[in-house]
Amino acid sequence: MTNIIEFLTTGMGDGGAETLVKDYALLLDKQKFQITIVTINPVDTTSANYRRLSDAGIQIVPIYRRKAEFKWWIAQKLWNRCFHKRYVARKLVKIIKEKDAQVLHCHLEVLYAVASVSKRLKIKKLLFTCHNQPSKIFKPSRWESEEKSARTLIRNNNLQMIALHDDMRRELNRRFGVENTIIIHNGIDFEKFRNVPENKNEIRQDIAIDSEAFVIGHVGRFSEAKNHGFLVDVFAEVFKRRTDAHLLMIGAGEKEEEVKGRLNSLGLEGHYTILSHRTDIPRLLKAMDVFVFPSLYEGLPVSIVEAQVAGLRTIASDVIIKECFFSEDAVPLSIEEPPSKWADTILDSSIKSECEADINLFNMRSEINRLGEVYEKD
Repeated sequence: MTNIIEFLTTGMGDGGAETLVKDYALLLDKQKFQITIVTINPVDTTSANYRRLSDAGIQIVPIYRRKAEFKWWIAQKLWNRCFHKRYVARKLVKIIKEKDAQVLHCHLEVLYAVASVSKRLKIKKLLFTCHNQPSKIFKPSRWESEEKSARTLIRNNNLQMIALHDDMRRELNRRFGVENTIIIHNGIDFEKFRNVPENKNEIRQDIAIDSEAFVIGHVGRFSEAKNHGFLVDVFAEVFKRRTDAHLLMIGAGEKEEEVKGRLNSLGLEGHYTILSHRTDIPRLLKAMDVFVFPSLYEGLPVSIVEAQVAGLRTIASDVIIKECFFSEDAVPLSIEEPPSKWADTILDSSIKSECEADINLFNMRSEINRLGEVYEKD
C-alpha cells in the first residue's frame, strides 16, 4: 500500500483543481493507494466536492481548522508575514509522519511552505501539478516566490513537474531547465455525461427553467479568470435578439453578487439562474442549448471538455489550448471580439470549427491509471 498526500491551498471547494483532486481520491485503486487530502485553508463543508469525499470516507485534514480572524488588520498581516509559512510547514511535516506518506502531490500555490522544510521531508516522491498557466502560478511576489520554491525543491527533493498539456510541459521544462515534466490530462468519466437518464424538459422543470427557453450555460467559479462580466454582456446581446433566452450559471465565488447586480441593472432579472455546489453537472449540462466559456486565462478547463462530451455546442475563449476543442461544434473565439460577435456565433449553428484534437486524451480512467503508475514508479 502506497500512502499519498494530496496537498493544496483551498478547503476543497468546487474549483477545477479541487475537482481533479477529488477524482484522484475517488478513482485511484483502493487496493494500492491510501489517499489523504491536506488543505491549508479550513474545509468548505458546503461544497459538492467535500460531500462526495465525505460520503466515500476520504479523509480531509485542514491545517487551519477555522478561519483566523484577528481583531486588528495589522495583527493578521503580521501573522501572515512572520508565522504563517512556518506554521503550515510544521503541520505538514507532522501529518506526513503520522500518515507515513511516501508521496506528496502538491497543487496550487503551496510550494513556498514545502520548500521551507525541503531538507526535512521524509518522502520518496514529490510531485507538483501546474493547474494554470505557469506565468500565473509562478508570477513574481513580494513575499513568497513559488518559482524560487520550485527551484529549491527540484534541487533538493527531485520535484517532478506534471503538466496538463504539451504546451504547458514545454513551458515548464524551459522555465526550470528540466526535461522530465510529464503530462497527465484533466480527465472526465465519459459515460456520466453521455448517459443521463432524464430528458431536457424534466431537468428544466426541476430547476425552474421554462421548457421552451433558449438556455445559455456556463460552469465555473465566479472569479476574475472566468470573465463573467463579459459573459453577462454576451447574454444581454443574445437577449436583444431572443427574448426567450435564459442564462444558467453553475458555480460560486467572490464575484457572484457583482454578477447578479450587473444582470439586474441590465433588466435581466428573472432571465438567469445561478446554482451552487452541485454534484449533478452531467444532468445540468443536458438542460442547456449552448455552452459559453469566455475565460481570460486557463490551464486546462475540464468544463468545456465535459460540455462537448455531453453533445453541447460550445463557444469558448481562444486562449484555451487547442487540445480542448475536439468537436466541430466547439468554436474558439477571441475575447477581443465584441459581445455582439459572440452573440452572432452563439445563435448561428452553421458556424463550425476545424478541430483535430483527440477526445481520448481526456478519458479519466486512462489518466488515473497513468497517475497510479507515476505514484508507484521508483
